Amino acid sequence: MHDRQGSDHHSAQCMVPGAGMADALDQEAARVWGQTVLADLPPRLLNALVAWARSGLNIQHAARELDISRNTLSEWLREASGYVRLPLSKDRPGKQHEAVWALHVTGRVPLSSTDWWT
Repeated sequence: MHDRQGSDHHSAQCMVPGAGMADALDQEAARVWGQTVLADLPPRLLNALVAWARSGLNIQHAARELDISRNTLSEWLREASGYVRLPLSKDRPGKQHEAVWALHVTGRVPLSSTDWWT
């Protein structure tokens, strides 16, 4: 019988440096992945994603920061989801977090500036 747990554990040891998640996210592969996710975003939508991530995924706070309405920001996030190929809706929190990780690993949003993961 295949030992899936042992196999996954071995793979994780090979890919993740000893210091943990922060070091893994600093790796070149993570940056390349993040750049790929964000590559096609127009500046307006990238700025909207950054503000949204920094606000803890709070549309009202991010819209206020951008000096636009909540409805406009919601439209921009829907538009951005097509570019990044991630559904940025509340019913898909894992995909929202992928977008935040892409912003983080490309240096656009330090994790210390967000509270989405707490």
